[in-house]
Formats: sequence, C-alpha cells, structure tokens
Amino acid sequence: MKTGQALIIACAAIACVIGLYILPHVLPSAIGTGYIFLSFTMTAISVWVWYKGSLRPKSVLFLSLALCLLLTPLLPYTSNDAQRYLWDGAVFLSGADPYLTAPNDLPVTELRALWPTPEEHAEYATLYPPSALVLFSLCALAGPIYAIWIWKGLCAFALASSLVLGFKFLAAKNLQKNIALFALSPILLFETQLGAHIDIFCVLGIVAALWAIEKDKIIIAGMVIGLTASVKFLPAVLVGPFLFHLKPRTALKLFLSSALTWISIYAVMFGFGYKPLGLLPTFFEKWRGGAPLYPLLERLKTAMSLPTQSFIAALILLACIGFAISAGLAKRGKIHIALALTLSVPLLLSPVLFPWYLMSLVIFLALRPSYTLFWLLTLTPLSYVVLNQWLYKQIWYQPAWPEHVLLIGLLAGFALDFYARHKARLS
Repeated sequence: MKTGQALIIACAAIACVIGLYILPHVLPSAIGTGYIFLSFTMTAISVWVWYKGSLRPKSVLFLSLALCLLLTPLLPYTSNDAQRYLWDGAVFLSGADPYLTAPNDLPVTELRALWPTPEEHAEYATLYPPSALVLFSLCALAGPIYAIWIWKGLCAFALASSLVLGFKFLAAKNLQKNIALFALSPILLFETQLGAHIDIFCVLGIVAALWAIEKDKIIIAGMVIGLTASVKFLPAVLVGPFLFHLKPRTALKLFLSSALTWISIYAVMFGFGYKPLGLLPTFFEKWRGGAPLYPLLERLKTAMSLPTQSFIAALILLACIGFAISAGLAKRGKIHIALALTLSVPLLLSPVLFPWYLMSLVIFLALRPSYTLFWLLTLTPLSYVVLNQWLYKQIWYQPAWPEHVLLIGLLAGFALDFYARHKARLS
C-alpha cells in the first residue's frame, strides 16, 4: 500500500464531508443535486478502496470513525425528522400521550411554541415505537436549545459502535477486506450524521444481533432484536430466516427471547396508559415517493379495476412469496442473502422508500456483495432531487424519474447477479 494513495483517498473522503458543510451556501437552489453528487462520490471511494485494497481494514475503520466525528457538529438539513423526534420526546415528558396528541392539538399549544415542529407533521400523532420515544425523551430533557446536540451525540455513538462491531463481525467471518463497503457507505455515514435518522439504532441492533449469534449467544441476540424492533418495526422480520437456518431448539430460543422482549416493552407502555400503536396506515396513505415497484403495482390496480381490499391482498401475497424465497435461501445456508431479502421485501412493496430506510441493509452488502443490493443502495439517494425545490422554494415535487432509474438498476443488478451465479456454476 502506498502512503500517497492512502492520503489521496482520505483527502477525497474528507472533501465529501466538507462538501456537505458548504453545500447549502454554495448551491442553495440545488442542494438535492449536490447531495446526490457527494453520495455517488463517496460510493465510488468505498468501492475503490474495497476493490483495490487501497487501505488496510483497520485504516478504513479509523477513517470512517474520523468522518463520523467530523460530521457530528453538522445540523440536519436534508430531513427535518430530528425536529419531530424531539417534539415527540417533549410530548412524552409532558405527560400527554404522543400516540394520541398531534402538534396542532390545543392542549399542547404552549409546548409547541417551545418545540417548533415541521408543518407537514402538524396534524399527526407519532408513529414511533416505545423505545424510540425513550431515546427522544432523554434528549428532550436537555431543553429546546441543547436537545439536538444530545441527539447528534447519541447518533454518533450508535454509528461508531456499529462501525466497531461491524469490523469485528466481518473479521470473524474473514471478510475484513469488505469493511469499506460498510464503513464508507454514504447511506450509513450521511443519513446518520447529516440526516440524524433513528435508523442508525436499527443498524446497531442488527449488527449486535449478528455478532451475538456468531458467538452463539442466542438469547442475547433475541433480546437485541426484540429491543431493536421496539425502536423501529422492520428489524423484527430478521427472526424469520433464522427459524429455517438454525436448529429447531436454537431457533425457538431466538424467537421466544425476541418476542418476549418486544411484548414486555409494549406491555409496560400499555400498563402506563399509553396506546403505542402509531399511525403507520395514515403515513402510507399520505406519503408517496422513491418506491420502485409500488407505482407500477398501483397502475396495474387501476388498469384492472381492482378494489382496495384485493390490492392489499395482492401485496400481502407478494410479501409472502418474498418471505418464502427468503426461508428457502436460509434453509440452504445462505442466511445473509435471506436476511437482506427479508428486510428488503417490506421496503420494496411500500409506497414510500426514503434512502435512510436502507441503512439496515449496508452490513449485508459487506457480508455478501451483490449488484442488486449495490444498485439499490447507490441509486435510492436520487430521490433527494426533491430537495432542490423543497429547501429553496418550499415546493414538494417528487419527480418519477428517480423511481424509474432505481427500478432499471434493480433489474440490471438482478440480471448481473444471475449471470455471475450461472458463470460460477459452470466453472
């Protein structure tokens, strides 16, 4: 490894971080386009380091931790989710039920004066699970001025912990060369430290659970999955493939420890009089954008004049097919492909696909690199083109072309993976 080459790579990565700082000032009317460029550049850096072995695995880890630290002082501007998090935490601390209280409700008028929330969220109560509310409340204790910095600190801690655990896990699998695909991923770094999204805690939970299973600590892994699913629902589906991959008794331990942890957390919330059911159906009715498959399925629904109930049944059937394929892969020992597919199925069938939803998939690209997963992670940030008008003119207009490009990328990736697998069989 040449020192000069390593220095160029480090400088290029730091330049991307500096670009995120100056982007709103240099390109105020094209922030989305600028972000997409920086995301693609960071992706190119990660692939170059992985493919060429330009940095030692530990050097990649240290570089990623340094980037994490450099991005910590940057306030979010690609998303206002962090404002919503802190509002939900403030409502929870006030004694009101966040699952029933919307920002526009009269009883919290004074509270909202202290904790301004995005106007597009004003009519809706929270949809975040109980453990997420606990995290938000811890930050809200610091008050409206300092809460965001506590949240950024927690996100940085979760990211750094994920990076270290991910490195150890990949090393245990003798895949430490692939650390660049994980630690230098813009989906992981940018969505955590610029977007300040809670999904980084899902990443930490998933990596910790995989590490615990690797060390044969099944009950701990189940408890981690259950706890993570009480931060955001998606990680709960991870248990499914393991039921077909592990021995029956071990699989039962994982299932029970996960389910009991999740149920206990929700039982506590119900016991205190809260109704932690959230508004996910309302969210999916209101929001559209970024999803590569749902618009196509919706057009088929219209063309075939399907009633809503039949359309929902068709979506459930497609999900079951995806989960069945995942189960088959897990049974044949391809557990990491199965896990990635299981996490992807609900996301790809959803009417909404924001880039940060994919953070939980990055570790699986490092475990089993594939064209399909690579293009999914690389092309999804194209939806950030919506920020050009949203941040400059407050006009939300999500064009359809990013969804079309993503769908083409997924199909091309699948074809390339199929060809590579066929070629490997012949050889």
